[in-house]
Amino acid sequence: MVSGRSMAGGTALLVVCFLGAGGCQGSDREFGKGLAGSAGFTAASGTGGQSGHGAAGRGGAGSGGSGHGGEVSTSGAAGSAGEAGTTIDGGTCASGDRQCQGLQPQECDANGVWQNRGSACTISCDAASGACSGSCTLGASQCNGLQPETCDSSGAWQKQGAVCPVACAGGACASCTPAAKHCNGLQPQVCDSSGVWKNSGTACSYLCNDTTGACTGSCTPSAKQCSSLQPQLCDSNGAWQNMGSACPVLCNGGSCNACSPNAKQCNGLQPQVCDSAGAWQNSGSACTYVCNNSTGACGGSCTPGAKQCTGLQPQLCDATGTWQNWGNACAFICSSSSGACTGSCVPGAKVCNGSQPQVCDSAGAWQNSGSACGGCTSCSTTSGSCVANTGAACSDGNACTTGETCQSSGTCGGGSSVSCTGADQCHTVGSCVPASGCPSPVLKTGSCNDSNACTTGETCQSNGTCGGGSTVSCTGADQCHTVGSCVTSSGCPSAVVKTGSSCDDGNPCILSETCQSSGSCGGGSKASITTSCGNNKYCDGNGSCKCRTQSSWNLLNNPGFDGSASSWSLNGGATYITADVDSCSGSGSVALQALAANVTQCVSAKPSTTYYFGYRFKALGGSSSAGTATGFISFLPAGSNCDSSLSTNSGSANQSYNTNNWIQASGSVTSDSDTAQIVFHMTAPASNGSYDQVYLSTSSPGVPAF
Repeated sequence: MVSGRSMAGGTALLVVCFLGAGGCQGSDREFGKGLAGSAGFTAASGTGGQSGHGAAGRGGAGSGGSGHGGEVSTSGAAGSAGEAGTTIDGGTCASGDRQCQGLQPQECDANGVWQNRGSACTISCDAASGACSGSCTLGASQCNGLQPETCDSSGAWQKQGAVCPVACAGGACASCTPAAKHCNGLQPQVCDSSGVWKNSGTACSYLCNDTTGACTGSCTPSAKQCSSLQPQLCDSNGAWQNMGSACPVLCNGGSCNACSPNAKQCNGLQPQVCDSAGAWQNSGSACTYVCNNSTGACGGSCTPGAKQCTGLQPQLCDATGTWQNWGNACAFICSSSSGACTGSCVPGAKVCNGSQPQVCDSAGAWQNSGSACGGCTSCSTTSGSCVANTGAACSDGNACTTGETCQSSGTCGGGSSVSCTGADQCHTVGSCVPASGCPSPVLKTGSCNDSNACTTGETCQSNGTCGGGSTVSCTGADQCHTVGSCVTSSGCPSAVVKTGSSCDDGNPCILSETCQSSGSCGGGSKASITTSCGNNKYCDGNGSCKCRTQSSWNLLNNPGFDGSASSWSLNGGATYITADVDSCSGSGSVALQALAANVTQCVSAKPSTTYYFGYRFKALGGSSSAGTATGFISFLPAGSNCDSSLSTNSGSANQSYNTNNWIQASGSVTSDSDTAQIVFHMTAPASNGSYDQVYLSTSSPGVPAF
């Protein structure tokens, strides 16, 4: 018999059964688990044979069964895959193989049958080795000291997170170690099994020992009390300790007191009462005169030892604060400050001491009353004062008066003034001197008039006459007048007008003038604007000389403030001043000397147009002036009526400075598509300053020559 064998590569061999051989009987074999077997081969046709069948492959390659002779054998089924091993007839596994059935380790016996090996695993069974493994159950947690751990799929403990700072319980960080004790203030606490502090019993009355978590002590530390007269202090262990010596008078609240409650005394003039704490306290206001130390009460009407006067009677204040008469009454004066008798007269009495009136003062002493009597007065013994000798002739001692008499006021007066004579154009007489009278005339050496209209410069001569001088030269002749010779009695004749003659009126902006019938130089024609008429000055074409002519490109009116600030709005204290950047007379600038000051001008403008603008500025302070000058323009839409608050866009030109010289600033900005007006602004800087030579143009002038 030739049999076909299943091959791993699927190679086919023809199976032949010889006739007369009794047929081929196929035999079945079963192997251990192995690689998949290929299908059995087809047997050749023969007589008396049965169909062949393939056996399941196990362990090795699967083999097809033999076909019976004379019949066609069917192919055997492919063997299933399995683990390589020794093939065992009728077995299901390779002898010695191991596996896990759940947590139960198993091993293949000699018959190819799985048998339990030992007890089931408690943690894990390793399928590869068929043996128990691992030290923990998947997902379990524990603490390794302060390190939380969790069990992985292999049954091994793995660190979970960081080490706990205080305690680890149940595989997680806790705030304390289970069963530990401590105090939260006066409340004893114990750590539960989950690592959380829990109150244990009621709070302590005095102290809680943080080490044992137990209540201790009989008092609150630092509390005070008195044990009879002995002050006591509660120590840190909650025990009363004596504090210092026993009190001599009273112990209250753990402190010694100075007095018995409700006792009274005087501290100087201040009544005092002892309070419940044994301390002296002021009772009411201090006494004015006397404080009784036994009663602590005020009394008396005066300060003991004080002195006064009742009329002329001296008095002394006794120890009880009562006034008592002291000695006899005074004859003239009793001094209220000293309580003593003084003086030699009755205050207000009057006498004459010779010609000197006297009066008794408040201190009882005689004092001169005014000046001594004399001249037109004498001292009256009746009134003790000066009386007038009215009408008697007298001299007031003034040589410049005469005929004086005694007046009712007691003065010498009246009479008339002395008039000094002898003065003329070549002599002077001084004013009357009260002490000496009129002085003698004094010869003058100055100018005089000899009454000749054709001489001039005469002077007073040494003999007192007027003479000398020079002949008068008649004047008045000029480009439009002629003058004749001098006449002795009347002087120079009037000038005659030279009507029609050429002349010059002094105005460089008027040409070809002639003498007019009025004697003035006038007429002529006006010079062109290119004619220079002085330092930075040009004729304006209207006969006037201006500091500058306005450039045709400048859109502003009066940009140089020539003679005024016309066309500009001066606000917040802005003023026109004569300081000019070119030092040109007749022109000026605008000074802004307050932070609210500003100057503006509104002009028409075009939309979407670039405008160039600038100004010159000079600080009005000293050479160390410093700050920032500011000028800007605002674009306004149609209908704004020059209201800057409606501005849609703006541009500024700021220039810092640190001197008081003139500086220049410029800038440019493009108007909006709806711009119809521009407002030019100049505002006050940190220090006072003035603005001049402002420009606004649609073309860039660079640094313009104004």
